[in-house]
Amino acid sequence: MIYPVYIQECYINVHTDDNCYPNNGDRYDNKCDIWSNCKLPPGKTCDLIVDKHNNITCKELKCLKALDVGEPCNANTDKCLPGLYCKDATCRYFKSRLLGSSCVNDTECVGETTVCLDGICQNVNNRCNVSMDCQYGQFCSNYTAEAMGTCKSRISEGPCSEQDECQYPKVCGFGDNLDKVCVDRYSKGINKHCLNLFECSPEYYCQNGTCQTLVLSTKQCKSSCDCEVNEQCGFDLTRDKTVCWTKSQILQRKICVQCNKELMKCAEKNMCVYEDDLEITMNDCLYQYCLDAYKKYTDQCIPYSGGRSITGYSNNLFIATIIALIIYLII
Repeated sequence: MIYPVYIQECYINVHTDDNCYPNNGDRYDNKCDIWSNCKLPPGKTCDLIVDKHNNITCKELKCLKALDVGEPCNANTDKCLPGLYCKDATCRYFKSRLLGSSCVNDTECVGETTVCLDGICQNVNNRCNVSMDCQYGQFCSNYTAEAMGTCKSRISEGPCSEQDECQYPKVCGFGDNLDKVCVDRYSKGINKHCLNLFECSPEYYCQNGTCQTLVLSTKQCKSSCDCEVNEQCGFDLTRDKTVCWTKSQILQRKICVQCNKELMKCAEKNMCVYEDDLEITMNDCLYQYCLDAYKKYTDQCIPYSGGRSITGYSNNLFIATIIALIIYLII
């Protein structure tokens, strides 16, 4: 038999200009968020200390801004800003340049069928696997595992068949007769029929086809190690304390819904292409026009994993991440 074993990495998330040396008691480490690296500030001298892991480190370590495109980096120790990655000791674009943007190679362009041609990200045949392969105002229609789809214009009303077919602020959901039509986001109350979570009003969530009340957590925490394996420790702004959240509780809180609306409004205003999904990844248009809104959205809504974390939009928030490593024990 194969048994999954879940291991939680215990740490407290800290932010730009916060101290990050690992000296926070016996249980938790300090780790910088996705926007910063733990480094010795320029001009500072290192006051050597021995941390709780018996490692020699500097007491003056702080979270400094993550590295921008073109800056030198170490892939093992440095974080580049979202939308970038460290390759050949330099921060480079990775799947973050939209159609029409300048590029050096295919890996810089968003989507799955886009290519870098003549120094520009292009879709040469209008075929697609995901909507990010298409221009602003379009979606990927009729994609299947056996055949590529075609980029088509989104609609603002009427019948729909795919989630991202409707233009913001609409979403493809259930109409009054349970037919699929473009409906307003976050507009449905308790027990109303729903197709996806974007239909239900804040603090309701779509469960088994109807909008149900979101039960908020009351269990306080300092790290995700204090929570169940399917929960994460996050800051509740309305109650001014950190509590254990499930993914549904995080995404349907009023503060998260508001941040989602602000980010999408900014993207629409500036004609930025983005995923109509729970997690919106960074691209060059969002970085240029919607950086503040994107930071707020990721801070409040996205349960990061694999070394990232939920980060509260305040310097004194204690936040943490579960890293679930599945170790296969074969008997």
